[in-house]
Amino acid sequence: ADFSKIVCLDIHDNIVLETETNKDIRFVSFSEDGTSILTQFYDPLLPILKWPLLQGQVFSLGHKNPVLQILWPENSNKIFTIDQNNSLFLWDQQNNMLIKEIPNQEINSIDYSTDNNIITTNGFGIPTIRDAYGSVLYSLDHPALNGDNHLAKFSNSQKWILITQEKLAFLWDVGNKLLAITLSGHADDVTHADISDNEQYFATSSKDKTAKVWSASGEILVSLAHDAEVASVDFSPDGKLLLTASFNGIAQIWDWKRENVLYSLRHSDLVNAAYFSPSGKWIVSASNDRYAKLWTANGKLISSFKMPDLVQEAIFSPDEKYLLVALNNGQVKKLLINPNDIIKLIDESYN
Repeated sequence: ADFSKIVCLDIHDNIVLETETNKDIRFVSFSEDGTSILTQFYDPLLPILKWPLLQGQVFSLGHKNPVLQILWPENSNKIFTIDQNNSLFLWDQQNNMLIKEIPNQEINSIDYSTDNNIITTNGFGIPTIRDAYGSVLYSLDHPALNGDNHLAKFSNSQKWILITQEKLAFLWDVGNKLLAITLSGHADDVTHADISDNEQYFATSSKDKTAKVWSASGEILVSLAHDAEVASVDFSPDGKLLLTASFNGIAQIWDWKRENVLYSLRHSDLVNAAYFSPSGKWIVSASNDRYAKLWTANGKLISSFKMPDLVQEAIFSPDEKYLLVALNNGQVKKLLINPNDIIKLIDESYN
């Protein structure tokens, strides 16, 4: 009954392409080599489009517990994952083999620096700087940080580390090794945080149903109200847009300075995370409806990837050719997407 949606299955009933065109389709067929789908619209002014069947599982990283975070650094040959048991895993990007597991360390977040170090936070303990293989180098020693630290994130220049703890967030001055600023203003636990690329702004999301943007001096600039818990927050590369994911089943793209929602990206269940691609051209969202969805930065759906379990997290590879999708069953799937190959055709159909 939905003449604007394309769904392609393999012989095992796995969905290999599912996308919405926003226009009614008259005919659909395979290309002769079977690598693409051709669509003709009822509107004679629209072109016949070729949709590459680019979705495919390249490999799956197996965990015994649900995976809560994935990190694919640009300047590293490793992929890092953290599972629900708070263990850290290091994987080789080339052969997809497990390099090292650091079990039962109460690690609940990780970020990577340009000097090949990583920072981890612990459920109850001081955040630690580690080398690229997970060995502890030193800790961020301050009494205020000796609590339930949820997340730590480097700024681009490595000048700052943004740390969240319960209802608070802290800015750590890396060069001077001191706690510089405390961000206080949320009424419930902070769930996620981000730093703009120019390091002028900081963003936090919270269980108090708000996302807040802060100045470099720690002043609240805006507080963006939602109607459910906000699970994640992410600046666009130029810092002009803010992407939030909420348990109301919607990810929203904000013009945050004007406190205006530009686009709403919808799922049928709570959204666990949503992130911009490194270039800012695309967005991925992860939901309990078992879909990871790929969008344009102006809110148009490119493709929906149906998974066998709840989707906890989804991120882009640094070259934007792949998605890493973390599932509740412990699997991390690497999907080939190559959005550069299809975005021009999709934009033509919308225009």
